[in-house]
Amino acid sequence: MGLLPTHKDRSVFVSWWRYTSRPESFAEAMGAENYFFAQGESLGLLKYVPRALACFWTLITRRPRLVFASNPPTFAPLIVWIYCLIFNARYCMDSHTSAFDRVRWLRLMPLHAFLARRAIWAATTNDELTERVNAMGAPGISVTDIPFEFPQASYPVNDGFTIAVVSSFDDDEPVAEIFEAARSLSEITFYVTGNPKKCPEQLKESCPKNVTLTGYLSNDDYVGLLRSVSAIMVLTTNDLTMQRGGSEAISVERPLITSDFQMLRDVFHKGTVHIDNSPGQLVDAITQMQGDLPRYESEIAEMKRERDSWWKEMRAELLQRIDTALE
Repeated sequence: MGLLPTHKDRSVFVSWWRYTSRPESFAEAMGAENYFFAQGESLGLLKYVPRALACFWTLITRRPRLVFASNPPTFAPLIVWIYCLIFNARYCMDSHTSAFDRVRWLRLMPLHAFLARRAIWAATTNDELTERVNAMGAPGISVTDIPFEFPQASYPVNDGFTIAVVSSFDDDEPVAEIFEAARSLSEITFYVTGNPKKCPEQLKESCPKNVTLTGYLSNDDYVGLLRSVSAIMVLTTNDLTMQRGGSEAISVERPLITSDFQMLRDVFHKGTVHIDNSPGQLVDAITQMQGDLPRYESEIAEMKRERDSWWKEMRAELLQRIDTALE
């Protein structure tokens, strides 16, 4: 694209978030340096200005020949595209569900399409979104999940059956229903992750005694929690939303409770109970899993082996597309 030279053997992965494990594992699989840009968290929409500056500065100082960009925000691949115009570089996109269904990013869909058409490939988390990308005239590809290994770690949890609820207190998470179910299961301890400041005060005040709001955990503590509990729960009310917490459950081989959408059924097809997010089904799912835990543990381990085998072929295809584009 551009005229200025780059380091031919260098690639980077940029994400304008505080942290999530998908870019980290994606970057490792692609042999790329991984960077998160979370500057200006208190600035509202203006937070994207310092993130854009930090991202662009990193790119022009590292001068990679290949850049991977998480989307949203759509501004991230935009900055990457500008970098590639100036330098002799190419880029790939990894678009998450929110890039297609959040009002803020829907307004920028023409820009999203423009950037996707110029990428080597534009990955999404499921086939339906990949079809939308292909309809833009862009090279879409489905990368539903990416294997990764968590380090060994531990976290203090109560005795008995315990559940880690992977949460960010986003609008699509049925936290109230989880609390209601927990009241009926007083002998089970729930550990709900995420920043409790994002939890509505009225809901927080109704938090049952057997629910612990962990707050935002360090990576070591988060991994330790996932490894220490009996099962992991991650729920959404939005269809087509890939659950990274579910991927993490596979990685630590912990049985999973997640929402009953076809995409999630296709991805998490073993060692998992799918529910409609209602308190009643939550209680039934937990009781069912608690009563047959060894079977669910065996199934989730089997699904991990299947995922690893699938990923070998997918990774080879992604790298082949890149090699062809860079020739």
